[in-house]
Amino acid sequence: MKSLLLTAALLAASTLAYAGPQEDLTRILTEASGSSNPSVSFLESIGSLGNADLSASQVAAAVQAAPVHPALRPVLDRVSRIRISGSTVRFDFSQAFAVNLAGQGYAHFKRSVSFELDGRTLRSFRGFKLSQSLNGLKATPRSIRFGNHGGVPSAWVSLPIVGTRRIPLVQQSAELETPGLTGGLRFG
Repeated sequence: MKSLLLTAALLAASTLAYAGPQEDLTRILTEASGSSNPSVSFLESIGSLGNADLSASQVAAAVQAAPVHPALRPVLDRVSRIRISGSTVRFDFSQAFAVNLAGQGYAHFKRSVSFELDGRTLRSFRGFKLSQSLNGLKATPRSIRFGNHGGVPSAWVSLPIVGTRRIPLVQQSAELETPGLTGGLRFG
């Protein structure tokens, strides 16, 4: 009987000590909300989950438990599943949608969006496009790399035909949905 109680106590302690993907996502969201650019912070950290598969209820629980910056809400509120395998990140959504990039363009999400994540660089996009207007010409980025240029947070967006452009990212405030990635781009 003592060994059974000891085993149960050890199992309970090890379960409490293990932070699963839902708890890790809660931590990532909390850290992102405290950063000067929550979207970039979130994208940089999501790869730290390792191989993970989070259901809509797990994502919703993490969102409920963490202070979520308004810039992340338009995407996270529509997530039905997040899967990470190696460097591939996949978001499944309840429906396709577009997000206004603080008046500087739009990000268009299909029901399933995936990309390769390599540190601060996202590439091999599927189901994701950028445009300057809601119904304008849409282009799939070749890559988006985040960094700093002269102390200013920036994104280097590489698009077919257009090439690569450095876009200064505005500090995200509660009024902004996400930084403007398309403001410095011309699609033709």
